[in-house]
Amino acid sequence: MKTVRTLVTALLLITSPAFADDAVSRVVIVPANGPWFINVSPDGNANVWLRTDPNIKATLPPDSFDFDALVTALKRLQTDEKPESPTHAGFLMEGADNADGFFLTDDTLIRYLVASFADEWQGNDLFRKALRDQPMFPEGA
Repeated sequence: MKTVRTLVTALLLITSPAFADDAVSRVVIVPANGPWFINVSPDGNANVWLRTDPNIKATLPPDSFDFDALVTALKRLQTDEKPESPTHAGFLMEGADNADGFFLTDDTLIRYLVASFADEWQGNDLFRKALRDQPMFPEGA
């Protein structure tokens, strides 16, 4: 899956103009019709938790995500109109309490990127069971 992740990161960078925003302190992704929240920090670590039970959660270590590439791609995919597959994202800015949310025009690359971590989330048995029962990106969403 590391190869898939590298290819997706390359596509994110190729399809997006160069952009880095030091003011973004966290990226939040809410998959379309899915029950999960995903937070990514500037050091590339990520946390995921089930919306209905925040005790069901998992993490990825630093350097898992290329934060600048992710911010760049999300800025390019940002739209105010609700698309067919309404994946939300948001940027938590330095010093802010809430993230500014928006829809993504297309979440295909984000789906592949998140899927590339399927076996790497560090969570307990409850997390693994919940993930099997309720995928981050449900089929048909």
